Amino acid sequence: MPKPSAETEPKMMKAIVQDRYGLPDVLALRDVEVPVPTDDQLLIRVIAA
Repeated sequence: MPKPSAETEPKMMKAIVQDRYGLPDVLALRDVEVPVPTDDQLLIRVIAA
């Protein structure tokens, strides 16, 4: 698979976020910025789970 260029990389992604402690109903699906990994990190794209 060819490596996507910076122009085709998405800027946003979907994430399950938790703003406070509680039952599962405190979880929310939100659009967040794609994180930028540092030199000692990597970013993994999940195609299917």
